[in-house]
Amino acid sequence: MTISEVFRDSKVIAVVGLSPDPSRSSYSVAERMQRAGYTIVPVNPLINEWNGLAAYPSVSSIPSDIQVDIVDIFRREEFILDIIKDSLTRIPLPKCVWLQQDLYCPEGRQLAEAAGVTFVEDSCLAVKFGYYHTLGKTL
Repeated sequence: MTISEVFRDSKVIAVVGLSPDPSRSSYSVAERMQRAGYTIVPVNPLINEWNGLAAYPSVSSIPSDIQVDIVDIFRREEFILDIIKDSLTRIPLPKCVWLQQDLYCPEGRQLAEAAGVTFVEDSCLAVKFGYYHTLGKTL
Protein backbone atom coordinates (compact mmCIF):
# COMPACT_ATOMS: atom_id res chain seq x y z
CA MET A 1 0.00 0.00 0.00
CA THR A 2 1.43 3.40 -0.96
CA ILE A 3 1.37 6.37 1.41
CA SER A 4 -1.25 8.04 -0.77
CA GLU A 5 -3.41 4.90 -0.50
CA VAL A 6 -2.90 4.81 3.27
CA PHE A 7 -4.27 8.35 3.57
CA ARG A 8 -7.09 7.75 1.09
CA ASP A 9 -8.23 4.42 2.56
CA SER A 10 -7.89 5.25 6.26
CA LYS A 11 -10.35 6.84 8.64
CA VAL A 12 -9.09 6.03 12.16
CA ILE A 13 -5.67 6.85 13.61
CA ALA A 14 -4.55 5.44 16.96
CA VAL A 15 -1.99 7.92 18.28
CA VAL A 16 0.30 6.09 20.69
CA GLY A 17 1.89 8.42 23.22
CA LEU A 18 -0.67 11.17 22.61
CA SER A 19 0.07 13.91 25.10
CA PRO A 20 -2.52 16.18 26.72
CA ASP A 21 0.11 18.97 26.47
CA PRO A 22 -0.66 21.22 23.45
CA SER A 23 3.04 22.05 23.07
CA ARG A 24 3.90 18.41 22.25
CA SER A 25 4.16 17.14 18.67
CA SER A 26 1.75 14.27 19.30
CA TYR A 27 -0.95 16.76 20.30
CA SER A 28 -0.52 19.01 17.27
CA VAL A 29 -0.31 16.10 14.81
CA ALA A 30 -3.45 14.49 16.25
CA GLU A 31 -5.29 17.79 16.17
CA ARG A 32 -4.27 18.46 12.56
CA MET A 33 -5.33 15.00 11.40
CA GLN A 34 -8.61 15.36 13.32
CA ARG A 35 -9.28 18.67 11.52
CA ALA A 36 -8.58 16.86 8.23
CA GLY A 37 -11.45 14.48 9.01
CA TYR A 38 -9.72 11.50 10.61
CA THR A 39 -11.00 9.93 13.82
CA ILE A 40 -8.34 10.01 16.53
CA VAL A 41 -8.06 7.26 19.14
CA PRO A 42 -5.75 8.39 21.97
CA VAL A 43 -3.41 5.72 23.34
CA ASN A 44 -1.65 6.65 26.55
CA PRO A 45 -1.88 4.72 29.84
CA LEU A 46 -1.34 7.93 31.83
CA ILE A 47 -4.50 9.73 30.67
CA ASN A 48 -8.21 8.88 30.67
CA GLU A 49 -9.17 11.17 27.81
CA TRP A 50 -7.83 13.60 25.23
CA ASN A 51 -10.00 16.47 24.00
CA GLY A 52 -13.11 14.64 25.18
CA LEU A 53 -12.13 11.31 23.57
CA ALA A 54 -11.62 8.17 25.68
CA ALA A 55 -7.96 7.19 25.91
CA TYR A 56 -6.73 3.59 26.00
CA PRO A 57 -3.60 2.18 27.67
CA SER A 58 -2.52 0.19 24.57
CA VAL A 59 -3.54 -0.43 20.97
CA SER A 60 -4.79 -3.91 21.85
CA SER A 61 -7.10 -2.44 24.51
CA ILE A 62 -9.01 -0.36 21.95
CA PRO A 63 -12.45 -1.98 21.59
CA SER A 64 -12.66 -4.41 18.67
CA ASP A 65 -15.58 -2.54 17.14
CA ILE A 66 -13.19 0.36 16.40
CA GLN A 67 -11.26 -0.40 13.21
CA VAL A 68 -7.79 1.10 13.61
CA ASP A 69 -6.34 1.98 10.21
CA ILE A 70 -3.10 3.73 11.19
CA VAL A 71 -1.05 3.29 14.36
CA ASP A 72 0.98 6.51 14.72
CA ILE A 73 3.73 6.08 17.31
CA PHE A 74 5.20 8.88 19.45
CA ARG A 75 7.29 6.88 21.89
CA ARG A 76 11.01 6.36 22.50
CA GLU A 77 12.68 3.69 20.41
CA GLU A 78 13.04 1.23 23.29
CA PHE A 79 9.24 0.94 23.46
CA ILE A 80 8.46 0.77 19.75
CA LEU A 81 8.93 -2.95 19.09
CA ASP A 82 6.52 -3.90 21.88
CA ILE A 83 3.98 -1.36 20.59
CA ILE A 84 4.24 -2.82 17.08
CA LYS A 85 3.83 -6.37 18.39
CA ASP A 86 0.80 -5.24 20.40
CA SER A 87 -0.68 -3.47 17.34
CA LEU A 88 -0.28 -6.59 15.21
CA THR A 89 -2.57 -8.55 17.57
CA ARG A 90 -5.60 -6.54 16.38
CA ILE A 91 -8.08 -8.19 14.08
CA PRO A 92 -8.34 -6.85 11.51
CA LEU A 93 -4.79 -5.61 11.35
CA PRO A 94 -4.10 -1.91 10.92
CA LYS A 95 -3.28 -0.82 7.37
CA CYS A 96 -0.18 1.06 8.49
CA VAL A 97 2.26 1.44 11.38
CA TRP A 98 3.82 4.91 11.30
CA LEU A 99 6.88 6.00 13.29
CA GLN A 100 7.38 9.72 13.67
CA GLN A 101 10.54 11.63 12.73
CA ASP A 102 13.82 10.25 14.08
CA LEU A 103 12.20 6.94 15.07
CA TYR A 104 13.35 3.62 13.60
CA CYS A 105 12.68 -0.04 14.30
CA PRO A 106 14.14 -2.54 11.79
CA GLU A 107 12.70 -5.56 13.60
CA GLY A 108 9.30 -3.89 13.80
CA ARG A 109 9.48 -3.18 10.06
CA GLN A 110 10.10 -6.87 9.38
CA LEU A 111 7.16 -7.94 11.56
CA ALA A 112 4.76 -5.39 10.08
CA GLU A 113 5.71 -6.07 6.48
CA ALA A 114 5.57 -9.85 7.02
CA ALA A 115 1.99 -9.33 8.24
CA GLY A 116 1.17 -7.24 5.15
CA VAL A 117 1.05 -3.96 7.05
CA THR A 118 2.55 -0.83 5.47
CA PHE A 119 5.43 0.49 7.59
CA VAL A 120 6.69 4.08 7.62
CA GLU A 121 9.51 5.35 9.80
CA ASP A 122 11.29 8.65 10.38
CA SER A 123 8.40 10.66 8.92
CA CYS A 124 5.80 13.01 10.38
CA LEU A 125 2.28 11.84 9.53
CA ALA A 126 0.86 15.38 9.43
CA VAL A 127 3.72 16.76 7.32
CA LYS A 128 3.43 13.89 4.84
CA PHE A 129 -0.36 14.28 4.74
CA GLY A 130 0.05 18.00 4.03
CA TYR A 131 2.56 17.24 1.29
CA TYR A 132 0.21 14.84 -0.49
CA HIS A 133 -2.79 17.10 0.06
CA THR A 134 -0.93 20.18 -1.27
CA LEU A 135 0.24 18.36 -4.36
CA GLY A 136 -3.35 17.50 -5.09
CA LYS A 137 -2.65 13.80 -5.04
CA THR A 138 -5.75 11.68 -5.14
CA LEU A 139 -6.37 10.72 -1.54
